Amino acid sequence: AESRGQSAPESRGQSAAESRGQSAPESPGQSAAESPGQSAAESPGQSAPESPGQSAAESPGQSAAESPGQSAAESPGQSAAESRGQSAAESPGRCKRRALSPGSERPLEEETRRKNNGLHETVGTTQLLSSQGRTPFCVVATAGSTVFGAFDPLHDIADICEIHKLWMHVDAAWGGGLLLSRNHSYKLSGIERADSVTWNPHKLMGVPLQCSAILTREKGLLGACNQMQAEYLFQPDKVYNINFDTGDKTIQCGRHVDVFKLWLMWKAKGTYGFEVQIDRYMELAKYFHKVLKKKDNFKLVFDAEPEFTNVCFWCFPPRLKHIQKSFERDQELQKIAPKIKAQMIVEGTVMLSYQPYGDKVNFFRMVFSNPATRQTDVDYLIDEIQRLGKDL
Repeated sequence: AESRGQSAPESRGQSAAESRGQSAPESPGQSAAESPGQSAAESPGQSAPESPGQSAAESPGQSAAESPGQSAAESPGQSAAESRGQSAAESPGRCKRRALSPGSERPLEEETRRKNNGLHETVGTTQLLSSQGRTPFCVVATAGSTVFGAFDPLHDIADICEIHKLWMHVDAAWGGGLLLSRNHSYKLSGIERADSVTWNPHKLMGVPLQCSAILTREKGLLGACNQMQAEYLFQPDKVYNINFDTGDKTIQCGRHVDVFKLWLMWKAKGTYGFEVQIDRYMELAKYFHKVLKKKDNFKLVFDAEPEFTNVCFWCFPPRLKHIQKSFERDQELQKIAPKIKAQMIVEGTVMLSYQPYGDKVNFFRMVFSNPATRQTDVDYLIDEIQRLGKDL
């Protein structure tokens, strides 16, 4: 609540924003990409985290990469980090890298490694790209993709960005809230090395819509990029601290004070309250995954335990569950999720998403983010899907 001169609540000794006297979102209420996954910097030097990589607590749409991976943004000219003469990584941050135990590989880890190698090769051809008028300047990594809930290896990406002097943006719109959980924050290890971060407290943390933030490492960058210095609004000789005139830091100038919702909720729940809530979502996802894995009429998109609260699965009616995978079977399976959802809507029982993805036909995507959800609701959902699907 910058207009009141109060800082956003602090967590574990760090402020949510660039410094202790400022609010968490440099532009509260607006994400750099309301569809997270758009680059925060579509051209070099656009906004990015005031203290990037500080956790959502210290410092959740569609993701930049629904499967772990990154997009290398291209634009003529010098890289944003290079033009400032600044390294993408300036501080080691609080999060520590944590090794995964044998057999606990992330669902898309192999794909992630492949994409990292491809990223390195792509940005390594800078000279060739520059000769074509296409100079890479920004890499967008994802922390919690919309569909699979996947996390990119941020340290590995940061290493590549440092080598090639590229701006590193992390889309943590969905997954950023995990930084409030001591059990799960390691999944975002490396976010502290980013130049910019998007974070949506209205997702995992449950703040009422809308509440989105873009955080930039470089203090004053948002103002430098967006200010119009309208004399009828932003006089430099006001009697109060003009740092509280946040309008000149944002594209739209006037907007709701959306950060107030976050501040108020944080004061009411505390960091521990958010942590308990987020850990419960993770436990529910783990329970849901475990139950589905034991049933022969459900098949998980990924057998491995989910990284996040996203659980993706198919429901097989009795007539399909013993048929070998084939084009004809998948054409029939493609119709099942839409039919079950349609009946759920008609009867008013459950709201559940489904979608295809790449070569995968329509599957259900259960995402836990409602603090009222209990294990009994999960059991009811499974029973309801089986009831509606058994005769399809």
